[in-house]
Amino acid sequence: MFKGYLHTRPKGFQLSAFLFIWAGFFLISQLLQLVLINQIYKVSANGMSDFLETALLNHPDFMMFFNALFTVLAFGVPAFLFAYLAHPGPGEYLGLQPVRNPKQWRWIPLVVLGMVPILMTVGGYINTLNLGETAHELQQVRQNQIDTYLKGVGGWELLRNLFCLAVLPAFCEELLFRGVIQKFAFSYTKNVVWTVVISALSFALVHLSVYDFLPIFLAGLLLAWVYQQTSSLWLNIAVHFLFNGSQLVLAFWAARNEAFNQAGQNSIYLVIAALVGLLLLWVALRKLYHLRSPFSKAWSVEEPEKP
Repeated sequence: MFKGYLHTRPKGFQLSAFLFIWAGFFLISQLLQLVLINQIYKVSANGMSDFLETALLNHPDFMMFFNALFTVLAFGVPAFLFAYLAHPGPGEYLGLQPVRNPKQWRWIPLVVLGMVPILMTVGGYINTLNLGETAHELQQVRQNQIDTYLKGVGGWELLRNLFCLAVLPAFCEELLFRGVIQKFAFSYTKNVVWTVVISALSFALVHLSVYDFLPIFLAGLLLAWVYQQTSSLWLNIAVHFLFNGSQLVLAFWAARNEAFNQAGQNSIYLVIAALVGLLLLWVALRKLYHLRSPFSKAWSVEEPEKP
């Protein structure tokens, strides 16, 4: 009944509707967390703050489950719902059409091989800086979360982590940030550079990390550029999944291989790896540029025809 209802509405109206839907599901996800904690652990409203402060250490499985649920509700569902309302073909609007040039697939692994050492080196350097007490506390919480999820990880836990921290974020975040937000950015600016920057900036800000802001922003730039050149979200989802998944696998391996862990902390090795990564990334992006596909008709937000 409401499919494509927003299709002929002004883009300002569409943007307002999208922000309303996104904020609504974000609040729903937070309220659902409180309800689940109350029902499962019998925690009252007065004790909710204390529970959340220690939930990561005392109830890591619940926090993993909720983070996965939050990813779906805060990113995936709003994107799908808005696409359903905004276009007669929601999948086409979100960029979920088949890759037009299959040769583009072969360069995706090389993009990831270039990204990983570069962003690890940048992130490692930033972590040595003093960016303020608040930023340090936020980073400590983020690092504690990662350490808790990786502590004592076996084969089954690794698969769980890959699904919750790689598969779901890759799919849901790409739907929102590239499938929807990047379209709005392109519709308003009509400029590829500003489109890529706005998409990457929103992606980095939502992750709420001062120390990881630059690496996430750089990753967002690459993801936005890939989508801008290929017009297929499946390639973005593949890059996002392989990048997150490789981080988890490397952390899993480092926890069990002391020599590998020490090598990963050696700045010389990191710099060499980053330089090799730059070369690989340059080759892959150059190939994708030459294999670029024209934008689909649904790429940008459409304005209604004037009488």
